Order: sequence, then C-alpha cells, then structure tokens
Amino acid sequence: EKQQETMKLYILYGSTKADDDAEHAAKAFAKEAEANKTNQDEEIICDAVDKFRRFQGDWSQLPSEDGDNKKKSGVIVIYSGGDAPDNATKFLRFIKRTTCPKTSFQNVRYGVLCLGEDPSSLSESQVMDTKLGEKGGVRVQQVAKASSESESKAFLESLLLNIRNGTVAEEGAVIAAVATAPSNNNNEEEKNNSSSNNNNDNYN
Repeated sequence: EKQQETMKLYILYGSTKADDDAEHAAKAFAKEAEANKTNQDEEIICDAVDKFRRFQGDWSQLPSEDGDNKKKSGVIVIYSGGDAPDNATKFLRFIKRTTCPKTSFQNVRYGVLCLGEDPSSLSESQVMDTKLGEKGGVRVQQVAKASSESESKAFLESLLLNIRNGTVAEEGAVIAAVATAPSNNNNEEEKNNSSSNNNNDNYN
C-alpha cells in the first residue's frame, strides 16, 4: 500500500494591526486544519509572514528519508491591505528579486486567495501566484477572490484538500496557499440586497 505523504503546513498572515481580518482568518483556519488532520504526523504552523526566512529551508529542500527535511510543505499566506502591510511587502519583494533562487519553493504546493474586491489586492495576488510558481512552487488551485468569510472558508477548505492530496492545477511549481485582503478605506457598504445582519460575514 502507498504510504500517506507527511506534510508541514504553514498558515502565515500579514497584519497592519492586532486582530485584523488576516490574522483572525489565519488562526481560525489553522485551528480547523489541526482539528481535521487525516495524518497525525502532519505539522501545522501559524505565524506572521515576516517570519518567512526561518521557514525557507523546509520550502526549498526536497524531502529525504535520511536528511533534515522529511516532509512536503504547504504554505497559505493571508494578508490585509490594498497595499500589502510591511511584513507582506517584504515577502513579495523577496520572491520578485532576480536573485531569489528558482528552487526557493520547490518543496511547496500553493494556491492564491484574494479577500475582498479591491483591484490592487487582486493584482498583488496574481503577481504572488506567478512568482511562487516561477520560484519552484506547484500551484494546486487557481487564483480566486472572496468577499465574505463563507467564501473564504470554502476556498481554503478546498485548497487544503488539494494540498494534502498533491493535486496540480496546471503546470507550475509546488507551494501552497496565499490569501490577500484589501484595504477597508475605499470599500463601500454592501449593496441594498445585503441586510445589516450579514455585516459580520463580509470583508469591509
């Protein structure tokens, strides 16, 4: 019988303030992923994306039974702001560099989610998706955007399943999941068909 692949799943967030949408979403999803593990050897790490340098060894080094790295990696990055906050900007700047090795994410599966409707955030998500693939990652789900918690949750659940199963969305490289959230500043309230009772389910 084929042995189940072991996984180290990183759920990383970029925050502009304490307890924002990105951090809430990351921590809530990490808790859910931990509760629903199908392989108890799977590790789940939830942290700020500006800590990415400490994880790079796992992302760039392919698994080896007799080496330091024995697990495949999955990465989900969630960040807030029309313009990415400083810690997410550092990550984007890193993967955009021509000096960033093309093997930086060769041990990773990825997908990209944009939270909200801000066009600049969607554009940043598409750039991140492309660069992660160029640097060795394997895309497991197409870029998507979500304007509510329920849409976000549905996408992330599907994405996690694809990461665990090793699904490949199309030719590219292997990492995990990236979610980007837009700024609240210029967003208008939901249209007339949204009642005030639904406000907690919408990303402003």
